[in-house]
Amino acid sequence: ESQTEVVVKTGKVSLGKKSGGKSIILTPNQKGIYDSKIDKYSRGEVQNLNVISWQNKMLDFRDTPLWKVLEDVENHFDIKLMLVNQDLRKCPFDNISHQPKQTEVLKAICDVFKLKLVKVGEKEFRLEEGVCP
Repeated sequence: ESQTEVVVKTGKVSLGKKSGGKSIILTPNQKGIYDSKIDKYSRGEVQNLNVISWQNKMLDFRDTPLWKVLEDVENHFDIKLMLVNQDLRKCPFDNISHQPKQTEVLKAICDVFKLKLVKVGEKEFRLEEGVCP
């Protein structure tokens, strides 16, 4: 992979090469990306701290569209979720889970959207039916 990404929750972080040279300073809720193919640094705002859910052990969804919720849940638990009813993709979801457990998070999503969870593989699930609340 040619890109390295750093997300800063608190404090200040300098993103640069060990050998010195160009670097960028990142502050809370910023992310820095270094692309080694083109030797370029970029900085952006972090809209969703779920990218570090593995570290802070929290999934935080506030008026988050279902497509983004499913993406974050997939990344957090290393699973694959297939939403059958694509009309639900933009429906908002609100939930904060501390020390989230896969079964509890999936149940909360299914309860809110009236989805049927079908296991189709070891780490694959299909979300069927459903309505936008």
